[in-house]
Amino acid sequence: MLKKVALVNRICLLLLAVLMLVGTNAEAGHLQAGPAYRS
Repeated sequence: MLKKVALVNRICLLLLAVLMLVGTNAEAGHLQAGPAYRS
């Protein structure tokens, strides 16, 4: 039972980390690519 909970916690942490990385990368990409796309 504890092993299953630990596995779920690890997966949730991984998903959170991936979402944060994707979010920051997307924000940085929009800021950098915005002017380029307009021109």
